[in-house]
Amino acid sequence: MSVGAGSTVSSKNVAVVGTGYVGLTTAACLARMGHTVVAADVDPDLVARLSKGEVGILEDGLPEIVAEGLASKRLRFVVGAARAAEVSEFVFLCVPTPQAPDGAADLSYVESAVREVAPALQPGAVIVNKSTVPIGTTTRVRHLAVAEGATLDEFGVASNPEFLREGHAVRDFLEPDRVVIGCDDPAVAVRVSELYSGIRAPTVVTDAASAEMIKYAANAFLATKVSFVNAVANLCEAYDADVRDVALGIGYDKRIGSDFLHAGPGYGGSCFPKDAAALLHAAESVGVEFPLLAGTVEVNRRQRERIVEKITAIADRTDLTGARIAIWGLTFKANTDDLRDSPALEIAALLLDAGADVCAYDPAATETAAARLPALRISTDAYECCVGAEVAVLLTEWEEFRWLDFARVAEVMATARIVDAQPPGPACTASPRIPLRRGRSLMPRAVITGAAGFLGSALSRALVADDWEVVGLDNLLTGRVENVDVLLDTGRFSFVHYDVTNYLHVPGEVDAVLHFASPASPQDYLEYPIKTLKVGSLGTHHALGLAKEKEARFLLASTSEVYGDPEVHPQPETYWGHVNPVGPRGVYDEAKRFAEALAMAYSRSHGLDVKIARIFNTYGPRLRPGDGRAIPNFLSQAIAGEPLTVYGDGTQTRSFCYIDDEVEGLLALLHSEHRGPMNIGNPDEYSVRSLAELVLDVTGSDSLIVTAELPENDPVRRRPDISVARSVLGWEPRTGLREGLEHTYDWFRRE
Repeated sequence: MSVGAGSTVSSKNVAVVGTGYVGLTTAACLARMGHTVVAADVDPDLVARLSKGEVGILEDGLPEIVAEGLASKRLRFVVGAARAAEVSEFVFLCVPTPQAPDGAADLSYVESAVREVAPALQPGAVIVNKSTVPIGTTTRVRHLAVAEGATLDEFGVASNPEFLREGHAVRDFLEPDRVVIGCDDPAVAVRVSELYSGIRAPTVVTDAASAEMIKYAANAFLATKVSFVNAVANLCEAYDADVRDVALGIGYDKRIGSDFLHAGPGYGGSCFPKDAAALLHAAESVGVEFPLLAGTVEVNRRQRERIVEKITAIADRTDLTGARIAIWGLTFKANTDDLRDSPALEIAALLLDAGADVCAYDPAATETAAARLPALRISTDAYECCVGAEVAVLLTEWEEFRWLDFARVAEVMATARIVDAQPPGPACTASPRIPLRRGRSLMPRAVITGAAGFLGSALSRALVADDWEVVGLDNLLTGRVENVDVLLDTGRFSFVHYDVTNYLHVPGEVDAVLHFASPASPQDYLEYPIKTLKVGSLGTHHALGLAKEKEARFLLASTSEVYGDPEVHPQPETYWGHVNPVGPRGVYDEAKRFAEALAMAYSRSHGLDVKIARIFNTYGPRLRPGDGRAIPNFLSQAIAGEPLTVYGDGTQTRSFCYIDDEVEGLLALLHSEHRGPMNIGNPDEYSVRSLAELVLDVTGSDSLIVTAELPENDPVRRRPDISVARSVLGWEPRTGLREGLEHTYDWFRRE
């Protein structure tokens, strides 16, 4: 097997404790990626053999990369974990965790390794637990290390579970499906993620307990699949069927992939319940036990009771006697009138049995349902169904329910409480929001590229505050994890360290894709010209592909730079621009122009719901100091007592939009039916020199203003015509430049 080396990475000093299957693979692969690795073991004979390149593990490709590491001197082996830890920034624990007699994991090897490395840790070192361990072990390792002499403030602990298959370990390490890093300190997690910067795979950054759970849950799920097919194989043998053909036939079913791993009130209809019962009967007839399938049936039955318990809890009652409950959807799934073994109908029956007053609405099956459940009140309208209700329950994912006006729902209900059984997540309070597109949850889900950037992080915070679930993607080229760390504890934000110029996949339903990944300041896109073009082309293509796959709404962050050095002033959306495509600024201008063209092509060819926002010079707190744009440069210079540098003669004009106003406009466009392009900016126009003078006034600085040569193709003027945003969205900015500068200055000064 030939496995190519990863991209160039910044070399780190790494210790790997344990040279078994996981440890040796980890050490050799990290060395292959360019790190300097010291691998430690307690067995002197094993260390001697490995130092000569003698690999006693049968694993394709492993002897070759061990030999390569030894030859390059990036890999060496020592006796004793302390010797490896004392020269390393990262210490990977790759020791055995065998099963104890009571079924628990035996952590004695982990504890022994921690006791040995703790006194030898360098300041700032990170212990990385790669062994498979119970949830909570990361915290346990931290406490043990402190007890053994490590200073709490001078080291970190992270979980980085392995997902290696025997026979494919080298390829699985260098070409993984994902890298999972768990740490309660986001800064430490990012440091660990940088070890894998040469790996082209999503990096899921989460808390330590979740990372440990991911490992167990992933293996438990895989074990369940194996057990299921083994049980099917037993049946095949009894009935003289070929399990290989059966496995092949069911394996082509996309529902067995990740797209159909959706929780809900349970399966129903004419096929699943009947066929599951028939298969159980067939197994019993030939004396074959099938407890896994029996458990599946029991879980399905119990799920309906759980929904009723959730309704009771959100209604804040001990029982449901006299409670008025509204139900949306009665059929076993949308787009049918079939009520056979419908979970929704059974839940309605359970509610009635509990003494509730239940009114239901279904687009197709109300009459049939009324005949089945005479005590069930039937409505012909989704809003009328909710009048006076204490709780509304979504049970069937009809398209109609995704377009409800939830503000109107809240007005007619006695208490605005909703239980969404698609999936049965947390109940919520009804509020107006974007119409959901395919997303089954009343908490809509967005994917934001560039989520750790200035504007992407502000959008993430706004959406989370509005009860969205947000998956934030960022490769941290210009973004900062500090911009989103406050969101990691909300339970509604997930951060994935990922470069969207690679293939983009996000499991689960997605209602909106917001593509904001791109270097945005001249300093950044001039430093990374090719990456800027790639994120505008490949990144946009992948983000659009994700939106198309999920049938999600797509919002593109374009820019006023598409107008170039404009010949029309102010700039309306109908103006085509005046851009030099081969000038140094062309990498950003053309990346955004191409992104707009590609988005429109997806809109026309695939009917994708596209929104294009042309953004004009946004500023505010969390803008990166000294990033090359006028406001952060001027503020940084004023605070430092340095001269304010004005390029050219300072007569060139700009328009500056405060971050809160910008986010409000962008979200208004996202929620609207307008496709765009649409200018989202502040129409107030200022010369660069007058901006510098205002910064001096706001900061009270006595710095001088000096001039420098105007950069090539720098626009002479820039001002948006926002008449479309005013008329379509009813939006215009409310924050004046002085007020916005004062808020921004306060933040810069604290930083």
